[in-house]
Amino acid sequence: MVDSKGHFEPAAASRGRLTIALLIASTLCAIAISGQSLWIDESYTALKAQQTTLLNWWQEMRHAGGSDLQMPLYMFWIWLCGQFFGSSEIALRAVNLFWILPGLLALSFALARQPRMQLAVFLVAVCNPFVWYYLNEARPYAMQIGAGLFLSAALCHWSERTMDSAPGESLWVWVFAAALVALSGASMLGMIWAVAAMVAAIYLAPREQILKSIRNHIFAWLTIMVLLTALGFYYLWTLKAGARASDIATTDWKNAAFIGYELFGFAGLGPGRLEIRDGGLQVFRPYAPELGLFAMLVLVLNFYAFREAWGNYPRKKILGLVGILAVPAVFILVTGFVMHFRVLGRHFAPLLPAVIFWLGLGASAAWQRNGIGKLLVVGYFAMCLSSELALRFVTRHAKDDYRSAATLARTALADRQTIWWSADPNTAAYYHLSLATNFNQAGRAFALVNPSAGDLAAAVAPRIIFISRPDIYDPHGVLADYLSRNDFEKTVVMPAFRVWEKTGHPVK
Repeated sequence: MVDSKGHFEPAAASRGRLTIALLIASTLCAIAISGQSLWIDESYTALKAQQTTLLNWWQEMRHAGGSDLQMPLYMFWIWLCGQFFGSSEIALRAVNLFWILPGLLALSFALARQPRMQLAVFLVAVCNPFVWYYLNEARPYAMQIGAGLFLSAALCHWSERTMDSAPGESLWVWVFAAALVALSGASMLGMIWAVAAMVAAIYLAPREQILKSIRNHIFAWLTIMVLLTALGFYYLWTLKAGARASDIATTDWKNAAFIGYELFGFAGLGPGRLEIRDGGLQVFRPYAPELGLFAMLVLVLNFYAFREAWGNYPRKKILGLVGILAVPAVFILVTGFVMHFRVLGRHFAPLLPAVIFWLGLGASAAWQRNGIGKLLVVGYFAMCLSSELALRFVTRHAKDDYRSAATLARTALADRQTIWWSADPNTAAYYHLSLATNFNQAGRAFALVNPSAGDLAAAVAPRIIFISRPDIYDPHGVLADYLSRNDFEKTVVMPAFRVWEKTGHPVK
């Protein structure tokens, strides 16, 4: 920026860059958020947001149980936002911006002394398909990413300036403290990553600086310890109360590979999640060319990042940080194997800022090399944009279409047709579809969750059957067997739903 006398003003230039960066990030993040139908887990989030009082919210938390009970701060946050913005699909997802955008700005500010690295990390973050996907999800993962960005910003700041008592330093301590609590309260797994962040801070700073920071900011550090201890006891109580993640699927080596697949941004270039869930590895074959090309670009950036880090940073520190991050990652994977719950990329959301920083380091180093390096960086960002736009707009990546299914069911009910609904009842209720559990009245919609053969024999015969995710709602194949033995035809296909009718006339 230049003043009226033609003099360059660095501060004004910095503010100008910050404003432009904020506009770019806001635009891209806004594009990521959609009004698509809520899927199963999001509808449970919506239930919390719809409660009119805090007491009702807590009662719903206790009633729902499961892993939602182990997301206390996120569920409180979504309830609070619901009082102001409502519980529509867009409103539930748009509040994710309150975590991602400030986190991005904090990390950019912390890297202000390294302009090239600052720009590279910023671009990697706003173009990361994982960020886009979970911006568009009413679950705690954007909150975890945002908290992770704040923690990364504080660690970057301290790596350059140390934990001293300089003016403004207390702000960074409180940022770190608040981000630790947010990450720990967003979910029980988040607390594991928060512990890793604390260990990283201790590891990066000299012992005397840590002691000095504790003396200068004793209240902040005591607040952290009290709140984290309270959260720890709360999570122990939830475990005693029986809250835990779904055990419908388990963890194997494919889950470990899929975590990297998501974090590094491949998801939009490949098959949809429902295809992967139903079809296994063979569904990746049609997408092999673009996935292979992107894998090559990611590997090149990783190579440049490794060479840059190994040549310009203390190697002992690099290996130590890798070990610190590996411990919670291995712990979560082993727990998934032992406890028989499925570990996915979203459970590693707090790790994403480290991935972003690493790829940003690689992109910055590659850009400085030569024309080929610049071409590789441009190609990487182009494919990232392709991946995230596919996640947002391509049908194969669409969320479970409960809204359309419920609309079809309500239309059929208006014609007094009997319906069997083998899908989530809570999400049906969000879309104003009333379900009955008493199977002896025609012209109603009946909820079928893991039915027995006796349940189907006692129920009024349907004209229409809505089926979603049979591995959850018909795990023993009872309903599938019923379809094979009776005269039904598949008339409508939509994301995560198949509609079967007794006659040849499709629902309108």
